[in-house]
Amino acid sequence: MASDFYVLQGNLDFAEYLPLLESQGGTGPFRYGWSFDYPAPDSYLTPLFTTQSLAPAGSNYSFWTNPEVESLISQGDQAESPEAGVENYQAAEDIIAEEMPMAPMFFTEVQSVTSENVSNVRLDLFQRIVTSEVTVNNA
Repeated sequence: MASDFYVLQGNLDFAEYLPLLESQGGTGPFRYGWSFDYPAPDSYLTPLFTTQSLAPAGSNYSFWTNPEVESLISQGDQAESPEAGVENYQAAEDIIAEEMPMAPMFFTEVQSVTSENVSNVRLDLFQRIVTSEVTVNNA
């Protein structure tokens, strides 16, 4: 009786890994390791989920595309302001989440500490303390 499971392997050098994915040579789940570069939806939507970003020209190694998603991303990109494009980007994300071309599995965990000697401590989107906003309290 054949067993339906994957044996995860980590024996490829990185120089071999991307060419294997580019040739669609993956035979099961694979690790992406993608992180956004700046706090904007286009930092991950276009590179991972559009035809223009299909490997090897881009980072769409799942080779998944959807014309409706691409239209929504384009509408978001052409909006008058970043805030005006959010609704389009969120609609694209809803379709992506429903069709699930990839599954997010790991997230960075950042630890930070504070004390009663400071206030207004806030973490930004990259999980860094916004030092310009920190207030030192008088003792």
